[in-house]
Amino acid sequence: MILLLLYGAGLRISEAINLTWADVNLSEALLTIRETKFYKTRLVPLGTQLIQSLSQYAIRRQQEGYAPSPQSRFFLGRKEKAIYYHNILLAFQSIRKKAGVKRTDNVRYQPRLHDLRHTLLFID
Repeated sequence: MILLLLYGAGLRISEAINLTWADVNLSEALLTIRETKFYKTRLVPLGTQLIQSLSQYAIRRQQEGYAPSPQSRFFLGRKEKAIYYHNILLAFQSIRKKAGVKRTDNVRYQPRLHDLRHTLLFID
C-alpha cells in the first residue's frame, strides 16, 4: 500500500511512513504532510482510486483488531511495529526486478523509488 501511495501521491518515503491517522482524511481525499523538507506542512490531494485503496487498507487494519488513535501511525508493519525506510527500498527493488523494470542505457543506477516522485501525474 505504501508503494502505491508513493506512486499515486508523489510522496517521499519518510512522508508516507510518518503519516498518522489524523493526517489521512479519506472523506476529503486529502493528506496532511507535516514537517516535510524544509519543515513545512502541505496538503496533498488524492485521486478516487487511491482513496478506495487507502479506505480498504484502513478497514482491513481495523478488522485485524488495530484500534487507531489520531496520533498513531497510519502504516504499521507486522506486530504493529514501525515500518523502516530501508525495508521500503528493498521491497521496491524486489518488485522492480521481478517486473523486469531496468535501465538499458548502460548507466550505473537503476530506477529508484524516489524517481516515482518526479514522474507524478495526478489522475482521478
